[in-house]
Amino acid sequence: MFYFILVPLYGNTGAAISLTLESLVEFGIIGYTGQKNQNLIIWQQLALIFIIPMGLAFTLGYFHATPIIEIPVILVLSLTLFYIFHELAESDVRTSLDLLPDSMGKTIN
Repeated sequence: MFYFILVPLYGNTGAAISLTLESLVEFGIIGYTGQKNQNLIIWQQLALIFIIPMGLAFTLGYFHATPIIEIPVILVLSLTLFYIFHELAESDVRTSLDLLPDSMGKTIN
């Protein structure tokens, strides 16, 4: 909805603003629905899941790193920090490795 209004007016900036606004609306709907269904939302975990990759992306963007460097660094450091903060269990890693092709998954194991 925001995309069709903001992109013609502001171009790329409008696309970024519309994505941000839509994410906030979606976050509110998910929070409301979760609360209504009595699902427990652990805000500390949720904050870490958002802050770690966004902080890394902001830092690398500040230093004008290229996407070829940014993407692997963000992935590796995010997963490492998730593991350190106990947001990523060993079973999560094993499940992720099981999704890889057999030749790749066995080499990493």
